[in-house]
Amino acid sequence: QQQQQQQRASSQNAEKKIKKINETMRSRFEPYLKTLNECERHAMCNWEEGEKEMLLRGTDVGMDYVRDEREAARREYESFRAALLPRDFEEGEEEEDDEEENSFAEYFTLARYRGSRSVCSSRAFQIAPGLVGLMPLADLFNHKSVGNDVAVCEGDDETTETVAVSVVKQSGAQKGEELFNTYGVLSNTDLLNSYGFCDKNALDVAATAPRITGLSVRQRFLMMAKTSKLPDAFREDEETHTIEEVTRLLPPGREDILRSVFLHRLKLYPSQKEFERACEAYLLSGGGDIKNTRENAASLKRERVELARICRQSEMNCLERAIEKLTSKAVLAQDREDDAMFSVFA
Repeated sequence: QQQQQQQRASSQNAEKKIKKINETMRSRFEPYLKTLNECERHAMCNWEEGEKEMLLRGTDVGMDYVRDEREAARREYESFRAALLPRDFEEGEEEEDDEEENSFAEYFTLARYRGSRSVCSSRAFQIAPGLVGLMPLADLFNHKSVGNDVAVCEGDDETTETVAVSVVKQSGAQKGEELFNTYGVLSNTDLLNSYGFCDKNALDVAATAPRITGLSVRQRFLMMAKTSKLPDAFREDEETHTIEEVTRLLPPGREDILRSVFLHRLKLYPSQKEFERACEAYLLSGGGDIKNTRENAASLKRERVELARICRQSEMNCLERAIEKLTSKAVLAQDREDDAMFSVFA
């Protein structure tokens, strides 16, 4: 009974907050909110499980080496729904249904939450330490990996939480040209997972992608002659490390370990023929959860195939460059032909 009272009190508080939010939205924020999309169609939380598995196999996204945005959205939704609509989670509740709560319950679906989440997360700024929010006008700028025109930073007013847009490009811009911000030093993997797009002109950022697991490093130390102690950083199976971290943390002179790790990581990708067959099968398959016209569904699929191509190629390029830095061409050719070192992981 005490638990039910607490849930009712929580529900009442939630209703008050919702009412206050609605009043605010109908006032000064309404013009801004009307400019926002209902969802960002390529944000990873809006991809179907089958799409990710088919198109991004072998990549950091497909292997969940970066956060699974779709699963994160589901967990958040269940948490919010439990707080806002506790009756959904009560057993044997026999009170009369509240019409307003039922209406909200029908409206507040996982699909709508994922859509709203993708819009907010792709536009959010850190306004102050520990404080993230939407900033009208500042979120108008698209990302450019290199040569951005502006930067969004903290404002000069120390008494309030403000942000400022500063011009950083020395050469200026021509009238009518689009002005670009930068969202940070991010690889195409990170851009796709966090924002739902890739940048064809982005430099492959070796420091951020692809990731390597601590387990893969440990396995190679066990397989190959050990001449030094395994660093503590690689003792946890679930830890993932960037190429830069792996290079820095392993003892000097263990290029064989690094090369083996990177080569095996590269072998996790499907061959180009396999990948293209998967793309073709995906394009010919049904629409899944895509509630749209056939033409729009086909367009969405083509766009996601192109995103997968860029993300996949970007990671492969990054790994190949790392391997080439660690070995001569002769050794690299031999490694590619010799599968003995990978037999344990087949």
